[in-house]
Amino acid sequence: MFNLPNDKAKQRFQAAFLRIELPYEKALSHVLGHQLDQLAHQAARVYEQDGLNAALAIVAQYEEPIRIRLFQALSDTYSRFADEALSTLDPTISRNARFTLAAQRYIRSHGAGKIKAISETTRQAIRHVVGQAITEGLSVPETQRRILEKTGGQIARKRARTIAQTEVHAAANAGSQAAMDSLNRPYQKEWISALQPGRTRPWHLAAHGQVVDGNAPFLVDGEHLQYPGDPLGSARNIINCRCVNAYLL
Repeated sequence: MFNLPNDKAKQRFQAAFLRIELPYEKALSHVLGHQLDQLAHQAARVYEQDGLNAALAIVAQYEEPIRIRLFQALSDTYSRFADEALSTLDPTISRNARFTLAAQRYIRSHGAGKIKAISETTRQAIRHVVGQAITEGLSVPETQRRILEKTGGQIARKRARTIAQTEVHAAANAGSQAAMDSLNRPYQKEWISALQPGRTRPWHLAAHGQVVDGNAPFLVDGEHLQYPGDPLGSARNIINCRCVNAYLL
């Protein structure tokens, strides 16, 4: 994590970072996939009985359970990676309550928008399915099955994996940077890419090795990002990102 001397060391660090992160991603993906699949089934049932507006109204009922799961996962991840950064500097450092509070601030800043985006994307998907079904002249039961096919099952689980990977990774990088900021000393940060041609975005490969002061943003594909996965970045820059921060002291 600190003062990594060469690309081999940087890739070992990036792999170790992801190994710690992966259980948080998997746990959130599993829960979200189940919730989104349940939502699809309930929306399909309600559509059959009461039509499109009733199906769309179901989405709001899932906002709170999704919010609880997502926010807890992000808080746990943020705090864990803040602890990891500090304990690497000093193994005697124990969990610091400051980072629980910092995690909550991070969630308040970015979390509400994520829930709204998840809900609106779900509504748009249901509207699109129903509109297409009407155009094709499908019956109500056929439309109900189409809602399930296009928003539930594997579709729901794949969407959950994308959300979990993107949001957990952002929280992990944000937590490690918060730990560095808490030291109240100058530091620099370095963008470490996954270096996987054909999978890693070309502009993330180009950013590999970029070094900036700790309070300065990276410049990646024309966007200013404080860390890989920064929620203020565009979808093009953050979805399924696997890049990480390393630090120079």
